[in-house]
Amino acid sequence: MSHKGGYSHSAFIYALKECDYRLIDTAVRYNNEDEIGLVVKESGVPREELFLTTKLWPAQYGYESTIIDFQKSCKRLGVDYIDLYLMHWPDCPNACKDKRQLRADTWRAMETLYKQDHYFEVER
Repeated sequence: MSHKGGYSHSAFIYALKECDYRLIDTAVRYNNEDEIGLVVKESGVPREELFLTTKLWPAQYGYESTIIDFQKSCKRLGVDYIDLYLMHWPDCPNACKDKRQLRADTWRAMETLYKQDHYFEVER
């Protein structure tokens, strides 16, 4: 994953500070969560004023890996919570033997994250 999803630091800062954009949509697949985290910090916009969405890539589906990847996304984004966490492509890798079970385990992890109000101790 080498692309940055069309990321432009100066355009992002401008959108947040001058245009009052408050919805940020990213994904692990876009390989720009670190940059998005920096822009959020540099913009000075309070975290609670932003609606932050990121996505779980299918290679990370499964209960434990979903929880772990969520925590990694929080760390890369420099936040304590994510407002909307999605399954990027709600299919399963071709190598997966039981796609239905893998999706169910992933969904169960999503429910766990939701029940915990999206908060985790994130080491920075």
